[in-house]
Amino acid sequence: PAPGSAAERLALAVLTAALLATACADALDPDRPLILDGAFVRDPLFAALVAALRPGRETRVNDDGSGVAQGCALLCRADPRGPVALDLQSVVPAPLPGLADHARAWHELASATASPERKNP
Repeated sequence: PAPGSAAERLALAVLTAALLATACADALDPDRPLILDGAFVRDPLFAALVAALRPGRETRVNDDGSGVAQGCALLCRADPRGPVALDLQSVVPAPLPGLADHARAWHELASATASPERKNP
């Protein structure tokens, strides 16, 4: 059902962002540890949902808030491969019953609507 309140719309937005972030991370390399950074991690549910959507794989958060800017600055360094100190926090997966089933249905729907065989009305 469509969300009926502002809180429900926010919850749906956070869930959708977590599904998208997980899909992108999995497309790049599903087995690598994932470090979340930036404005989305201000909402603790986002990271917890991402961790729950990646069972058995490491998901951590950089709470610094300036990690994206620091990453950009690293790209400008003479030697961007040098070590960078990060204060990464472990993420506890959200215990949300039915999340895996919802994620599967979301991926199936997303795949069906992105399919080249889909005809435009």
